[in-house]
Amino acid sequence: MCNRAFPNAHPAFPIFTTVNEEEPSVSARRAEAPPRPARRYPARRLPVSEPSSELFVIDVTQPSPGLYVIALIGEMDIANAPEFAARIAGLGATGSDRVVIDLSALTFLDSSGINALVSAAKAIEAGGGEVTLAAPTSHIRQVFEIVHLSDVVSIEPSLEAALRQAGESGRVGDPSLEA
Repeated sequence: MCNRAFPNAHPAFPIFTTVNEEEPSVSARRAEAPPRPARRYPARRLPVSEPSSELFVIDVTQPSPGLYVIALIGEMDIANAPEFAARIAGLGATGSDRVVIDLSALTFLDSSGINALVSAAKAIEAGGGEVTLAAPTSHIRQVFEIVHLSDVVSIEPSLEAALRQAGESGRVGDPSLEA
């Protein structure tokens, strides 16, 4: 049993087709058909935002001699982590500085941001200073727990607790910070 359309078909699995000699093949019909116009989809322009300093703000204050509070606001990622490192490079130079990094307004932190925090803490501590991370949001705190950041840097649940710890260290001369 030979099938003209499929001469190599297996006899156990016959393919029932008929070949109409008068009807052109599919490829012949395609060749004869007029070409279709190219599909034109309307161009969608997606907004592309330029890196902006408004997405990440570093606010450094010195409430008392030897104490610096650095508030990080917004998103700290690979684009702005070097800016953070550059801004706090000079802190802790006296050897008795306490640096509290307020994370309460930090909404996003990636691995480069964590690296910048750890590098800054190690540099300040190498100079004799101390660093405390304060008030991380629940999302940031969860990231810190995953990477065991508390094994490397002191983390306090609130800014007040971090400032109290700074006052108790005896290095800060402002009595208003002591509990």
